[in-house]
Amino acid sequence: METRFASIRKNFHKIIPLIRFAREEEIKDALKMYKVDLNKGLFRCMVCGDIVNEMNIGMLIKYHDKVLVVCKKESCMEEIDFVKIYDRL
Repeated sequence: METRFASIRKNFHKIIPLIRFAREEEIKDALKMYKVDLNKGLFRCMVCGDIVNEMNIGMLIKYHDKVLVVCKKESCMEEIDFVKIYDRL
């Protein structure tokens, strides 16, 4: 059985994410900055599976070339936590 310390040590190559908040009017600029185009319909909420676009994005996590998104439904935003995100990176 793996201890918590062993688990952390094994995943030590991952970094603590930089958290950046964007107002609704700043979303397009933030997506452009991270080179993410949500209008192609390729991104799904990592909680509910709905397609995420500029109108319903709640959270974007980018780690190297990997992009995870969460829609802005209250139930999805309440369910997601950084441990779940970290495990998917």
